[in-house]
Amino acid sequence: HSIAIFEDFDAGDYKVLIEGPEPLQRAVMNVAILAESEKTLPIAFDAYKLAAKVLFEDKPFTNADVELMESLWKSRVKTDEQGRFEAQLWSPVELGVLVSGGSLREPFGTMLRAAANDNQWTIEVPSRKISGRVIDASTRKAIAKAKLHVESDDGSIRFSRIAFADDEGNYEISAVPPATFQIDVQAAGYLPSEPTELRLTRDERERRFDFALTRGERLNLIVRDLRGVPLRDALLAEASSSDPARIVRLLRTDDDGIASTIAAEKSVNLIYAMPREGSLAVTPVVAVRDDKPVEIRVAPAAGTLRVRAERMSGEPLGGLAVTMRMNGQTLPYSVVRQFAMLNGGSTVTMPDGELALPKLPAAMYELCLGAASRCSKPGATWVNVALSGDTRVTVRVE
Repeated sequence: HSIAIFEDFDAGDYKVLIEGPEPLQRAVMNVAILAESEKTLPIAFDAYKLAAKVLFEDKPFTNADVELMESLWKSRVKTDEQGRFEAQLWSPVELGVLVSGGSLREPFGTMLRAAANDNQWTIEVPSRKISGRVIDASTRKAIAKAKLHVESDDGSIRFSRIAFADDEGNYEISAVPPATFQIDVQAAGYLPSEPTELRLTRDERERRFDFALTRGERLNLIVRDLRGVPLRDALLAEASSSDPARIVRLLRTDDDGIASTIAAEKSVNLIYAMPREGSLAVTPVVAVRDDKPVEIRVAPAAGTLRVRAERMSGEPLGGLAVTMRMNGQTLPYSVVRQFAMLNGGSTVTMPDGELALPKLPAAMYELCLGAASRCSKPGATWVNVALSGDTRVTVRVE
């Protein structure tokens, strides 16, 4: 056996990573250190062997690169001529698995659990693909380097991929499972596509789909505080006024408080501005052929909104998301979540029924606890809150 000594630690919770000479001989242990104390950590492993085979196009995937990832470590192995690999593990673990190599154009990723009683893996890399072309809607010419975001969540299948069209506008997304996908396309100088839903069945090996994008007008924005000082590094979330819940683009202001986007001429977009200093502003802007930046003014942060959810009996309710309106304008949940992340807040009640949203501006807020679909139903409970400083409110849910 061996001994390792670590000194001069502050009190707190730590994670210790132990590595062996083999690729998957890894273990992570949690350690709590008290002030002015000494901690002895005995280390022992119930080692087990993981046996895996990788299939592609219903055949052994030979000489494939397999990357295995845990939150604190990652390692690589390679399959043999039978598409297999074996490795010793030291502890049960949930691993991200990324398979690449051979004729596979895009890496295939999945999540798998390994344990002493779950140590036989069969990784089937899907052989289906989605392909097509991205073109200009007016000229029908190819759009090079367009960016495609492909996502699916069919319950048991979670798939997300970023792909790019080549210089001829052609794209291909390989290793795709049978599922229903949502595809969004963006390209410099063009309006983003409307979300396109595409279904790939088990009987299909390939689905072709072309995207036609429309050119837009450049729209310059400048974000200032109420004194007229430009706000650099502010996060801007952009949505169409016709569908304010769908964020089409995230932007950041430069050192002069300026950001640029693309919009359809004379369209009205909503900009949710979130300075790094805190606060939030919702501003409608019109895209016109004018190089002069559209000004967005942001009031200073006024205080923290603390919300407690409880049953009529007073029992706290955890796990409830907050749906909000600010001065009558519904805030998309994605915007509220971004705001909370920027300012160290939360959008879901904790087990004690509490959530906090720091650095909100002074405004009239309306709150509903629960998913947006639930809060949009007749009879949903909404609570009005006038915030001008730190404010606490209790929402009782039947």
